Amino acid sequence: MTSVQIDLDVLGPSAARVHDDPVPLGAHKLRSLLGLLVLWRDQPVAADRLIDVLWRGAPPPGAGNTLQGYVAGLRRRLEPGRRARSASSVLLHEGGGYRLASGAADVDADRFEAAVRAGRDHVERLRDRMRPPLLTDRADVARAEVLRDDLAAALRLWRGDAYADLTDLPVAIAERRRLEELRVDARVAEVVLDLSLGRSAGAVDALEDLVAHHPLREELWGLWAVALVRTGRQAHALEVVERLRRTLADDLGIDPGPAIAELQTAVLRQDPTVLGLDDRARTGACVHGCDCHVAPVVVVMVPGDRALGVPIALRDLLVTNPGEGSPLRDLRDHLGRSSAS
Repeated sequence: MTSVQIDLDVLGPSAARVHDDPVPLGAHKLRSLLGLLVLWRDQPVAADRLIDVLWRGAPPPGAGNTLQGYVAGLRRRLEPGRRARSASSVLLHEGGGYRLASGAADVDADRFEAAVRAGRDHVERLRDRMRPPLLTDRADVARAEVLRDDLAAALRLWRGDAYADLTDLPVAIAERRRLEELRVDARVAEVVLDLSLGRSAGAVDALEDLVAHHPLREELWGLWAVALVRTGRQAHALEVVERLRRTLADDLGIDPGPAIAELQTAVLRQDPTVLGLDDRARTGACVHGCDCHVAPVVVVMVPGDRALGVPIALRDLLVTNPGEGSPLRDLRDHLGRSSAS
């Protein structure tokens, strides 16, 4: 491993730094060569293959000598202190080609992937990733903050399209697509952590943007609905679910999956898990031993100055779980006895 600190960036146009000082790369072919060597890092790439890709199958006379000049130029820029004619520890000559040594440089794409992997692991451990629980334990909150900060820093590494200097070269298209998918995963992990940390307003804005760019990803719509509920916009959340239903029907001719149907029911029932509360808030914690629900808000409108017996009105308007032992049924029965006496 070289003792020189080298940073190579491919989440945008190819760029390099040595000891944090930017390295001027100059010609587009030189930047493309660096992008290819990073793309195929730690594997020897035949000179003929590099020539074929760089000149798109139509190399000019002397392309081999030109490639050698580009490699020599990269070595001078990345290892400014290396003695003349000494072996490079960064760009190795192997098997009739060249290899960017693994560990010789810090690649932004590798750092990005490591942060995404940690964030995705956290999300995948959740019982329901569309209804992330609110964190209350101090240690859990601290870990989530670190993950959230790491993801934000990883997303800031992007300066444009990945491997931008390789434009539409087939060798780069698949990797660019893969990294873009990881970029979406990073943003999803970000909003899940925000919801777990109680930052629902910011999650709403981020999810609206994500849905606009990825309208067929059901999970994004579900998270958007949950974020809206947690900012007090239940009606808007239900509208979002209906919009998803129409989008899938119009574009694919299908209905949302069961997870969305369950979420819609949970929103309608005001299930505590939609708010990020432990499910025991709805079941085990009830002293009546029943399946209690959040009590409805009842507004009684009385026309003119007509008197209305409040106990009778409340008795008739109370909505309750029909199961025995419901506290709302107890209240309704009590009001019924009061009005009869």
